[in-house]
Amino acid sequence: MKYGLLFKKKNKKDAEGRVYVAVYFKEQVELVSTGCTIQEQDWDKSRQRLKSREHLQKVQKIINNIQHRLEEVEYNLIRESQGRPVTAVMLKSRYKENFEKQLEQQLVADKKVKAGQRSLIYLTNQWLDTEISRFQKSTQKGIQSSIGHFVYYLQKSGQASATLNDLQPGLITGFERYLMGLQLASSSVGKTLKECRWFFKSLGYDVSGIKLPNSAKDIVVLTANELRLLETVDLESTELQKARDAFLLLCYLGMRVSDLKRVNSGFIVDGKIVLRQQKTGRELIVPIIPQAAEILHRYGNRCPKISEQKINEAIKIACQKAGINQPVNVRLNKGGQYFDVTKPKHKLISTHTGGKTFISVVAPGFGLNVQEISAITGKSIKTLLGHYMKPSLESAIEKMKQR
Repeated sequence: MKYGLLFKKKNKKDAEGRVYVAVYFKEQVELVSTGCTIQEQDWDKSRQRLKSREHLQKVQKIINNIQHRLEEVEYNLIRESQGRPVTAVMLKSRYKENFEKQLEQQLVADKKVKAGQRSLIYLTNQWLDTEISRFQKSTQKGIQSSIGHFVYYLQKSGQASATLNDLQPGLITGFERYLMGLQLASSSVGKTLKECRWFFKSLGYDVSGIKLPNSAKDIVVLTANELRLLETVDLESTELQKARDAFLLLCYLGMRVSDLKRVNSGFIVDGKIVLRQQKTGRELIVPIIPQAAEILHRYGNRCPKISEQKINEAIKIACQKAGINQPVNVRLNKGGQYFDVTKPKHKLISTHTGGKTFISVVAPGFGLNVQEISAITGKSIKTLLGHYMKPSLESAIEKMKQR
């Protein structure tokens, strides 16, 4: 790994530009912004560095500090890699994660000082204005809806003027009862509370006491035969093809959508995907089986460019066209009450089905045990046994038919 400096201007006519730390690894070049803007006359083009001028000493100090932090990250990655190559993409990704964590901690500390006696409704608007952009676009709409529920509850219950000091367990319990009274599914109540917890946590509130309702659903997975049907079905629409291919990658790799969408050539080493989970920060090493390698190759070693929302919409159509339509009985929880309903299987397919299919069908097909599946997916053994690896009647019947 080598480091250097680059000076870049937005337009050729500009008199100033930004300084970047360039990270070189073989043919890879990744740029890390220093945040420092200087005049072009202060840049030594021949030596690719700042000129020795007194007014640039502060800028040079910032650049030196960033280079030092990059070297520290590289050192830690090498220790963790156990002999595997550390690429420029991996280095920049880890550096960015560390920087964002430090920034988030500072923001939380600043907000505790500034919040004072401002109303909770004011703080929700401020949080949405400044923090929602940190979340994926597919998540932002849900967060706005969840915060909207909380604001409406405050207004309806006569607590519109409640301040940060009023954010106590009693207020939270009242909000939970309000949500249950809307006759929402338990999964919707849980999602709303989870997203509101992010806001509460940003205010320094201890969210460990906010328990999410049990919204465990019946596990729906695709069988090996259904995977083959989906692979071979003729789909005329490009969007359906992308949704099918992205979904199959989830089935064959066992990754979360947020991690799969980050995959590129820089994360692929010796037939494996090596990256750090966005949600947990845990390093993953995912073997690329032939079916996944073929799909990745078609898209230049990347996931097809399609949002999670579009995948969830289109995969139901693709599965219907593939003939995955048999009726399935599922139990739903709405307003704290359970209902048994029967739906065509294709209507129950979503991105979550992909991970469950890998854990329940694909990985066991390679003879992997629960410890090995845990290592690949990054999910704990307790989570796998309690939620993903419940006995599947469909797979049991299919196995018995083959005897």
